[in-house]
Amino acid sequence: MSPLRWDVSIIAANLARNFGFVVFPCDAHNHPMLKVWPGRASTDAVAISRLWHEHPGPLIGIATGKRSGVSVLDLDPEDPGAFLGWQDSHRRECPCAAYTRATRSSLVVPT
Repeated sequence: MSPLRWDVSIIAANLARNFGFVVFPCDAHNHPMLKVWPGRASTDAVAISRLWHEHPGPLIGIATGKRSGVSVLDLDPEDPGAFLGWQDSHRRECPCAAYTRATRSSLVVPT
């Protein structure tokens, strides 16, 4: 990974930590760059810098659950239209949810 891309990742990771997200580096396919990421994910600027120096990755993972206050439901439908139908029919039950489409999956991210 080029030094510029690595620096941008650290900056973005620190922006995420400013919102209370516990972050760790991921590769271009959203896989953690280190096996022990649950124990090393952090909101500390020095620890984040160290993580990206030791395990440079272009993407930022966010630890979900109580640590970051974020829950994610990954639907991965065979038919993308099915997700859109589900989303429309469940808006009332999830009024504060943010819906997004990932590369090959559909995600519902309650915020």
